[in-house]
Amino acid sequence: MKKVLLSIVASTLLFNTISAEEVEVLENNEEATTIVEDINNDESTNETVLASNEDVKTYVAQIGDTKYETLDEAVKNVQDGEEIILLDNCNLTALLDKNLTFTGNGTITINNYTLNGYKKDLTLKGKNVKLHWTNGEKENWLMLATSGSIKVLDGAKMIMEFNSANTATRTALYLIGKSSIIVDNNSTFKILGHETKGKVGQGIQLDSNTDVNIKVTNKSTFIIDGTNRGYVKNPTIYVENSNFKVINCTNNASNGGKFTAINSDILFENNAVLGLSVNELTVKNSTMNLNNNGYSGLFISSSSNSSLIDGKSKIYINGNNKSYYRYGAFWVGSTVKFEKGSILEVNNNNANGIRVSTNKIGYSGNANGELIIEEGVNVSIQNNNALYSIDEDNFGGGINSTGKVILPKDAKIYNNHAANGGDDIYVSGKGSIDFGKTGTDWTLNGGKKDKTGETKDCTDKIDGWYDDSKDSRWNAHDKENKHVDEIPANAYEGTLSLKAAHGIYGKLIVRYVDTKGNVLSKELTYFEKVDTEYTTIEKEFEDYSLVKVDGETKGKYIDGTITVTYIYEFTSGTGGNDVPETGINTSNALEIITVFSLITLVTTIILRKRFN
Repeated sequence: MKKVLLSIVASTLLFNTISAEEVEVLENNEEATTIVEDINNDESTNETVLASNEDVKTYVAQIGDTKYETLDEAVKNVQDGEEIILLDNCNLTALLDKNLTFTGNGTITINNYTLNGYKKDLTLKGKNVKLHWTNGEKENWLMLATSGSIKVLDGAKMIMEFNSANTATRTALYLIGKSSIIVDNNSTFKILGHETKGKVGQGIQLDSNTDVNIKVTNKSTFIIDGTNRGYVKNPTIYVENSNFKVINCTNNASNGGKFTAINSDILFENNAVLGLSVNELTVKNSTMNLNNNGYSGLFISSSSNSSLIDGKSKIYINGNNKSYYRYGAFWVGSTVKFEKGSILEVNNNNANGIRVSTNKIGYSGNANGELIIEEGVNVSIQNNNALYSIDEDNFGGGINSTGKVILPKDAKIYNNHAANGGDDIYVSGKGSIDFGKTGTDWTLNGGKKDKTGETKDCTDKIDGWYDDSKDSRWNAHDKENKHVDEIPANAYEGTLSLKAAHGIYGKLIVRYVDTKGNVLSKELTYFEKVDTEYTTIEKEFEDYSLVKVDGETKGKYIDGTITVTYIYEFTSGTGGNDVPETGINTSNALEIITVFSLITLVTTIILRKRFN
């Protein structure tokens, strides 16, 4: 008990000593006394907070060591050769006529601003730099007209977006003189249009004279989406190791110029009028999808230059001509060559699949179309339908040509349709074509309904090329108006109308019976074209001899059925009622019965021993 009381007393003394020391420190600390007085003085506290707020500023940009609270202020003070470093997201209200380079981290937003006559370079550099330019309610025909260059580099992004519904804005970018767009090293450039149908305008308009107007390289992306026209005025476009898209335009996606694609993916899709329109096309190790456009998917207009698709490239032209049929899905007005190893697919278009022209058409001038496709190119031209066009183009559902066409021998051209003739191939004027035989695995697919809603074709196997001229269309099934004039695969000049189809087939039945009508051998049935020669053979049967033959043992197939029956008489044995080779020899019946009985007896003995 005493020990406990001593402990309590000692603890109390220790606590009082410590408390006394703390009180002494506070009493002797003049600074602490001042703080307490300041806290109790409301006027003094307000003055301290206000002084602190005056030192807090938000900076959005920096040039060298100088920081700026607004991007407009930084643009005003920047000198040539200096970079504006973005420190945060910010707005820009005036793009002064200076060479401007933006780096750092942040999104620049430009709203309701139009600049006409910019003469300097605008550069965005770095993966965290983005410029989003919208025209809002600004009523002007364009957003930016420049004779300088726009450069989007090293992962940067530039987006120009406008809505034509309630404003007069129709064009995003107008390139003047030697102006160009450079998109490099994982960067992105986009022009987005909204509600542009029926408006006059474009994503990019060019009035320029330079080697390259648009250059997209090193895993970059270029997109024009939803503008009225995509780009116009014959630009020179170079795309390498990148993606290039012009989609959903409410008019033409493009308008002439030179287009080069190397190791790239190109897409022109869902545009209301032309897809990719060029004067000269070079494609190397690239894939081009030119699908579902209102007019042609690929339009190579009149030019003295040649176009080349190398052996590692793929061109797909499918589902085009939704609203206009005259140009054909793939229109060739100059020399176009596909090298060995490439792929050309022209399927399911609502017009001529390929149109090779030497005629003046629209703005393209005097065409001189030549399409040269080397052996080893994988060519598919199927299910194209020239049914609803003007009269002169209602020929040649697969190919319609007044120029020169050379095809690989294994090109797949079948199941195309035309209202007036030449379902698969039509050549007129001074045109020429060189093509191979039909494939052994080709089959008609029942046909495309024509303007009357009727379906003309069958589903029989294709066996060759047949004349399909306007006044004598191929027909192998109409008993009163059959026309099956076969045309061999070859090189031809002048008018030619062809369909991959089949001839009229006859049936040959060969039977082997005896004088009592017993069948001695399985009936044989053959099908071959009419006028194909046939020869039947006599068979030998043991104990039988041939007495006569009903029908011609040799001859030619006819449009119908030929039956040849070999009739035999039994010549040895008794009765003559047994048909040879029935499968059972009656002379061995006793031996068979004896063996079966022995097996049954042995089995019975074994079973009794087992169960007893």
